[in-house]
Amino acid sequence: MPAGKAFKITVENFAKENKYINEVKLNGKSIDRNWIRHEEITTGGTLVITASKTPNEKFGFDNQWVSSLEK
Repeated sequence: MPAGKAFKITVENFAKENKYINEVKLNGKSIDRNWIRHEEITTGGTLVITASKTPNEKFGFDNQWVSSLEK
């Protein structure tokens, strides 16, 4: 990473049956999207994913990433 910065990813409530994402926090701030920017990774910090047995159907629904590239 640039300037020796680290980017750490952790999963809270990790278990075989907890296969859904309930919440995501980047550097302590909740984010409601299922993607992160390259600059967020290279800036360094911590991404905390909270897992759940049931899906959070609202997570990432309003802020979806759509590629500008046509297939």
